[in-house]
Amino acid sequence: ILREPRATLLFGGGYSEGKGYRELFEALAIRKRSGKLDFSLCLLGQLTPEAEALLHTLALREVTQTLGYRKDVAEWLAKADIAFNCSVREAFGRKTVEALMTGALVIAADTGGTLDIIRDGETGLLYRQGDAQSLAATIERALSDRAASQKIAQQGMRYAREYLTAERNADTIFNIYQDVLAEKEQNNA
Repeated sequence: ILREPRATLLFGGGYSEGKGYRELFEALAIRKRSGKLDFSLCLLGQLTPEAEALLHTLALREVTQTLGYRKDVAEWLAKADIAFNCSVREAFGRKTVEALMTGALVIAADTGGTLDIIRDGETGLLYRQGDAQSLAATIERALSDRAASQKIAQQGMRYAREYLTAERNADTIFNIYQDVLAEKEQNNA
Protein backbone atom coordinates (compact mmCIF):
# COMPACT_ATOMS: atom_id res chain seq x y z
CA ILE A 1 0.00 0.00 0.00
CA LEU A 2 0.89 3.66 -0.34
CA ARG A 3 3.46 3.11 -3.08
CA GLU A 4 1.93 5.55 -5.57
CA PRO A 5 1.96 9.34 -5.07
CA ARG A 6 -1.85 9.42 -5.04
CA ALA A 7 -3.40 7.28 -2.29
CA THR A 8 -6.60 5.35 -2.98
CA LEU A 9 -9.07 5.95 -0.16
CA LEU A 10 -12.11 3.69 0.18
CA PHE A 11 -15.35 4.31 2.02
CA GLY A 12 -18.24 1.91 1.74
CA GLY A 13 -21.59 1.16 3.19
CA GLY A 14 -24.48 3.44 3.91
CA TYR A 15 -24.66 7.18 3.60
CA SER A 16 -26.84 7.98 6.57
CA GLU A 17 -25.69 10.40 9.25
CA GLY A 18 -24.70 7.54 11.55
CA LYS A 19 -22.14 6.22 9.07
CA GLY A 20 -19.90 9.30 9.36
CA TYR A 21 -19.52 10.03 5.66
CA ARG A 22 -19.96 13.76 6.37
CA GLU A 23 -16.89 14.00 8.62
CA LEU A 24 -14.83 12.05 6.07
CA PHE A 25 -15.85 14.42 3.28
CA GLU A 26 -15.13 17.43 5.51
CA ALA A 27 -11.72 16.04 6.49
CA LEU A 28 -10.79 15.50 2.84
CA ALA A 29 -12.01 19.01 1.97
CA ILE A 30 -9.65 20.35 4.66
CA ARG A 31 -6.81 18.40 3.03
CA LYS A 32 -7.73 19.62 -0.43
CA ARG A 33 -7.99 23.27 0.70
CA SER A 34 -4.46 22.99 2.12
CA GLY A 35 -3.27 22.13 -1.41
CA LYS A 36 -2.80 18.40 -0.83
CA LEU A 37 -4.32 16.50 -3.75
CA ASP A 38 -2.50 13.26 -2.97
CA PHE A 39 -5.64 11.12 -2.77
CA SER A 40 -8.47 9.65 -4.77
CA LEU A 41 -11.70 8.79 -2.95
CA CYS A 42 -13.64 5.67 -4.00
CA LEU A 43 -17.18 5.37 -2.66
CA LEU A 44 -18.98 2.03 -2.51
CA GLY A 45 -22.74 1.89 -2.18
CA GLN A 46 -25.55 4.18 -3.26
CA LEU A 47 -25.02 7.82 -2.34
CA THR A 48 -27.97 9.72 -0.95
CA PRO A 49 -28.84 13.04 -2.58
CA GLU A 50 -27.43 14.73 0.55
CA ALA A 51 -24.09 12.93 0.23
CA GLU A 52 -23.89 13.75 -3.48
CA ALA A 53 -24.67 17.41 -2.77
CA LEU A 54 -22.00 17.54 -0.08
CA LEU A 55 -19.36 16.21 -2.49
CA HIS A 56 -20.19 19.09 -4.84
CA THR A 57 -20.40 21.71 -2.07
CA LEU A 58 -16.97 20.69 -0.74
CA ALA A 59 -15.50 20.55 -4.28
CA LEU A 60 -14.54 16.87 -3.93
CA ARG A 61 -16.30 15.53 -7.00
CA GLU A 62 -13.19 15.69 -9.22
CA VAL A 63 -11.20 13.47 -6.80
CA THR A 64 -14.08 11.04 -6.20
CA GLN A 65 -15.11 7.87 -7.99
CA THR A 66 -18.63 6.62 -7.18
CA LEU A 67 -18.74 2.84 -7.57
CA GLY A 68 -22.31 2.06 -6.51
CA TYR A 69 -23.25 -1.34 -5.13
CA ARG A 70 -20.62 -3.95 -5.91
CA LYS A 71 -20.25 -7.70 -5.60
CA ASP A 72 -16.46 -7.39 -5.86
CA VAL A 73 -15.93 -5.44 -2.64
CA ALA A 74 -12.93 -7.60 -1.69
CA GLU A 75 -11.22 -6.59 -4.94
CA TRP A 76 -11.79 -2.91 -4.20
CA LEU A 77 -10.50 -3.36 -0.66
CA ALA A 78 -7.38 -5.00 -2.10
CA LYS A 79 -6.85 -1.92 -4.33
CA ALA A 80 -7.29 0.50 -1.43
CA ASP A 81 -4.42 2.09 0.43
CA ILE A 82 -6.68 3.31 3.23
CA ALA A 83 -10.15 2.09 4.20
CA PHE A 84 -12.40 4.07 6.54
CA ASN A 85 -14.93 3.16 9.19
CA CYS A 86 -16.44 6.43 10.39
CA SER A 87 -19.59 5.03 12.00
CA VAL A 88 -21.00 6.66 15.11
CA ARG A 89 -21.70 3.23 16.61
CA GLU A 90 -20.13 0.06 15.31
CA ALA A 91 -21.16 -3.05 17.22
CA PHE A 92 -18.69 -5.53 15.76
CA GLY A 93 -17.01 -3.92 12.80
CA ARG A 94 -17.17 -6.51 10.07
CA LYS A 95 -16.14 -4.01 7.41
CA THR A 96 -13.16 -3.06 9.57
CA VAL A 97 -12.09 -6.69 9.84
CA GLU A 98 -12.54 -7.23 6.09
CA ALA A 99 -10.40 -4.18 5.34
CA LEU A 100 -7.69 -5.31 7.77
CA MET A 101 -7.56 -8.74 6.15
CA THR A 102 -6.82 -7.23 2.74
CA GLY A 103 -3.86 -5.26 4.04
CA ALA A 104 -5.35 -1.78 3.72
CA LEU A 105 -4.55 0.72 6.44
CA VAL A 106 -7.74 1.18 8.44
CA ILE A 107 -8.65 4.58 9.82
CA ALA A 108 -11.64 4.33 12.14
CA ALA A 109 -13.68 6.29 14.64
CA ASP A 110 -12.83 5.63 18.28
CA THR A 111 -16.21 4.16 19.21
CA GLY A 112 -17.99 0.89 19.89
CA GLY A 113 -16.62 -2.44 18.80
CA THR A 114 -13.93 -0.75 16.72
CA LEU A 115 -12.00 -0.19 19.94
CA ASP A 116 -11.83 -3.98 20.36
CA ILE A 117 -10.32 -4.35 16.88
CA ILE A 118 -8.04 -1.38 16.27
CA ARG A 119 -5.10 -0.53 18.52
CA ASP A 120 -4.10 2.99 17.48
CA GLY A 121 -0.72 3.02 15.81
CA GLU A 122 -0.44 -0.78 15.95
CA THR A 123 -3.25 -2.37 13.91
CA GLY A 124 -4.79 0.79 12.46
CA LEU A 125 -5.35 4.45 13.24
CA LEU A 126 -8.14 5.96 15.33
CA TYR A 127 -9.60 9.46 15.34
CA ARG A 128 -12.15 11.22 17.56
CA GLN A 129 -15.57 10.31 16.20
CA GLY A 130 -17.56 13.33 15.07
CA ASP A 131 -14.44 15.50 14.69
CA ALA A 132 -13.48 16.22 11.06
CA GLN A 133 -10.31 18.04 12.22
CA SER A 134 -9.20 14.93 14.13
CA LEU A 135 -9.88 12.79 11.06
CA ALA A 136 -7.98 15.24 8.83
CA ALA A 137 -5.01 15.07 11.23
CA THR A 138 -5.15 11.26 11.19
CA ILE A 139 -5.20 11.21 7.39
CA GLU A 140 -2.20 13.56 7.41
CA ARG A 141 -0.43 11.23 9.83
CA ALA A 142 -1.07 8.28 7.51
CA LEU A 143 -0.02 9.99 4.30
CA SER A 144 2.98 11.90 5.65
CA ASP A 145 4.69 8.80 7.10
CA ARG A 146 3.95 6.13 4.55
CA ALA A 147 6.55 3.69 5.88
CA ALA A 148 4.92 3.74 9.32
CA SER A 149 1.47 3.38 7.73
CA GLN A 150 2.64 0.37 5.71
CA LYS A 151 3.96 -1.26 8.88
CA ILE A 152 0.71 -0.59 10.77
CA ALA A 153 -1.32 -2.04 7.89
CA GLN A 154 0.84 -5.18 7.82
CA GLN A 155 0.45 -5.63 11.57
CA GLY A 156 -3.31 -5.10 11.24
CA MET A 157 -3.51 -7.73 8.51
CA ARG A 158 -1.55 -10.27 10.57
CA TYR A 159 -3.69 -9.58 13.64
CA ALA A 160 -6.96 -9.97 11.71
CA ARG A 161 -5.86 -13.15 9.96
CA GLU A 162 -4.77 -14.70 13.25
CA TYR A 163 -7.44 -13.54 15.69
CA LEU A 164 -10.50 -12.33 13.76
CA THR A 165 -11.35 -15.22 11.47
CA ALA A 166 -14.75 -16.90 11.36
CA GLU A 167 -13.14 -20.14 12.59
CA ARG A 168 -11.57 -18.41 15.58
CA ASN A 169 -14.90 -16.73 16.40
CA ALA A 170 -16.76 -20.06 16.19
CA ASP A 171 -14.19 -21.74 18.47
CA THR A 172 -14.48 -18.91 21.00
CA ILE A 173 -18.28 -19.13 21.07
CA PHE A 174 -18.13 -22.94 21.34
CA ASN A 175 -15.76 -22.66 24.33
CA ILE A 176 -18.04 -20.14 26.03
CA TYR A 177 -20.99 -22.52 25.64
CA GLN A 178 -18.89 -25.39 27.01
CA ASP A 179 -17.94 -23.28 30.05
CA VAL A 180 -21.58 -22.25 30.67
CA LEU A 181 -22.78 -25.86 30.43
CA ALA A 182 -20.02 -27.09 32.76
CA GLU A 183 -20.90 -24.39 35.29
CA LYS A 184 -24.60 -25.27 35.05
CA GLU A 185 -23.81 -28.94 35.67
CA GLN A 186 -21.71 -28.02 38.70
CA ASN A 187 -24.54 -25.90 40.13
CA ASN A 188 -27.08 -28.70 39.58
CA ALA A 189 -24.87 -31.35 41.20
